[in-house]
Amino acid sequence: MLPAIDRFTLDELFAQDGGGCGMTLWHRDDGMRSPGYLFFNGLAQPSADAIALMKLNGEFIRFRRIAASGDEFYGQQTSQTFASPDDAIQLQIDVALGEPGEIESVSVAGTLQLQQNGEMTEIPVLGDAGC
Repeated sequence: MLPAIDRFTLDELFAQDGGGCGMTLWHRDDGMRSPGYLFFNGLAQPSADAIALMKLNGEFIRFRRIAASGDEFYGQQTSQTFASPDDAIQLQIDVALGEPGEIESVSVAGTLQLQQNGEMTEIPVLGDAGC
């Protein structure tokens, strides 16, 4: 059974040492600017120190990026794969770049796939990336 994917707030994100430069994604159904996020991937130097966060079954899980390809933007790439610490859950994030935002940012749209034990769910997402 797949874990519940919970939304989280900016305050919760900062409490997890997330936030700042990076990419946030939210459910496409929540509209152009949602206060409830599904995914965050930070921009860190070196990039091996970057953290990706999701809130699953009420708990924050830190993911690590295990593969990436496509166009680069703000420490992200248009296709990225992440794994949970125990490798039980994989995330596949595929986005297309949209219009540049007002302040060092770009909008994105795409899909977030969560896979565990051969099961998969796909969520249409909107988001933004920048500093």
